[in-house]
Amino acid sequence: MPLPPPSRTVSKKQTRISLVWVIPIVAAIAGTWVAVMRILGEGPTVTIGFKSAEGLEAGKTKIEHNGVTVGTITTIRLSDDHERVIATAQMAPKTEGFLVEDTRFWVVRRGSRGPTCPGWGP
Repeated sequence: MPLPPPSRTVSKKQTRISLVWVIPIVAAIAGTWVAVMRILGEGPTVTIGFKSAEGLEAGKTKIEHNGVTVGTITTIRLSDDHERVIATAQMAPKTEGFLVEDTRFWVVRRGSRGPTCPGWGP
């Protein structure tokens, strides 16, 4: 009786990631990188109280220091007692140095006679 042929081991092909999965993986990595960079690139968020919302507009009103925009008013709401206006502002990165507990803010209104501050001047 003839002997059966010797058995051979057949190696399996190495499984590789399908090309279809490359695009979602790259997109996920890019999205994570963008989110992290945005979070790290934001400055502090501050809450400011005003007597009135006159001259304030969420998303448009800029906060300036020495003529340089250092923040933007993001939301405006009434205080719980409805006596004051509470504005939330997103400040630029590295502005923590001039934000302390009693930092004072005021609204400068641009009129036909130039910038005016309520309560200042004649």
